[in-house]
Amino acid sequence: MIHLKSQPRNCKLAIALLFALILCSIYLFNNNQIVDGQKPVTLIKVLSSNLTATHFYYFYNYTDTTPVFYISPPSDLHRTAPDIVIAIPTVPRNNQSYIIKTVENLLAQLYDEEKHRIVIVISCNYDVNQENSEYCVQLASTLSASFDWACKQGLIELISYPEYWTPKEFPQDPLNPFNITDPPDRFYWRTKQHTDFIYLMSYCLHVHPASSFYIQLEDDVLTRKGYVSEIQRFIQKVQSKPWLTLEFSNLGFIGKLFRMQSLQQFVIHDLPLYNLIPIDWSFDEFHFRSFCKHLPRKPCVRKVYREHRISHRPPLFQHVGLYSSLAGKQQNLKEKRFSDTPLPLLIEGNKIQLANAICTDNSVTKDMIYDMYYKEKPLEIVNPLPKLKLTLYFNESASISAIAFRYHFESSSASDPLGVFINSDVQLSPPFDDLKNVQINELTIRVHREIATLVISRLTLRRP
Repeated sequence: MIHLKSQPRNCKLAIALLFALILCSIYLFNNNQIVDGQKPVTLIKVLSSNLTATHFYYFYNYTDTTPVFYISPPSDLHRTAPDIVIAIPTVPRNNQSYIIKTVENLLAQLYDEEKHRIVIVISCNYDVNQENSEYCVQLASTLSASFDWACKQGLIELISYPEYWTPKEFPQDPLNPFNITDPPDRFYWRTKQHTDFIYLMSYCLHVHPASSFYIQLEDDVLTRKGYVSEIQRFIQKVQSKPWLTLEFSNLGFIGKLFRMQSLQQFVIHDLPLYNLIPIDWSFDEFHFRSFCKHLPRKPCVRKVYREHRISHRPPLFQHVGLYSSLAGKQQNLKEKRFSDTPLPLLIEGNKIQLANAICTDNSVTKDMIYDMYYKEKPLEIVNPLPKLKLTLYFNESASISAIAFRYHFESSSASDPLGVFINSDVQLSPPFDDLKNVQINELTIRVHREIATLVISRLTLRRP
């Protein structure tokens, strides 16, 4: 699927509507009494009877939910939607910060062929009680200076919620059904953690809807070379099972992977629990309420871990942080079976054979085109001139599964400077959802107007 982003993103209305949808959905979660045909006004009135939901509503400022963008993709960048959104919330720590090393490791452990498959979205979540929002400004400066290439390619986004979105205190439920009694500082810390995740997840749902998967990390982890390929390889391995989430770490809320459509279900589930239990407990309840609500708990739990909440072994992520974001707390947990041995790159095998490939730019050789197609090595064409034409001919008919490319082009014109054509003269328009069953034996990429460097990272076809 192609999802080009070329305009600055004003998320205020869209995210406000998303939160309204989430709030209206809480009643369905808790009472199961919403019926077809009810009007939104009715749902909002019903919502007022839900104590937890109204607590959340009244203690949060919904007059401005627009994200603060510290690092966003360049306005002239056109990039196809990544396969996986890697989401990392970060907060200031009293003793040591780990986020820079985490991002450095995530980028260093990518193969070149994997860079188009991901985007790293970092949510900077400062403590409004300490008024330390300058942490986000400093973090943006360090990330931009250290990973300038990744920011220019749209691999890193750094956002935060508006200053007054988070309250300075949270409502404690004296009748907490989970019988959790925490000191005030710990209660505020774990409750705010929920709301940080809720905002980050909601942002990614809105801004990256064309991506297929969302994986949750923390800001103090390391991984191994080829982790993206291994995640995709594991997804393929379990595709026949009715999984709800996949786990790539055994610790906390690290390495939890959702399909994008199930991520919204989790947000709706988590919102009523935000001030009742820790986020990892909510993750447990998400599965048990989905599959074990009316079944004997013990045998159902075993089935959940076997079919719906499947763990990858050994874990792909190692927790390295010692000092917690909760002042005075140290966290010594480590993955005992984590290995830093590199993993192989995942490239689709058994591809449709290329009969020929031609490019009007003499600097682009046939070997470069074949490497892009068969090995997914990024094909970089520097400053391609107008009327550039790259054509691939196939030995058999097939349908398009995916195309990945990026280029820079700044213009007020609504027309794209680059066109994708099939069977000589039929131009495709992103996204390709309605054309995936169209049989092709020839594909051409044409540059209509001068653009900055064009990088073609992947072309995947599917046999009928």
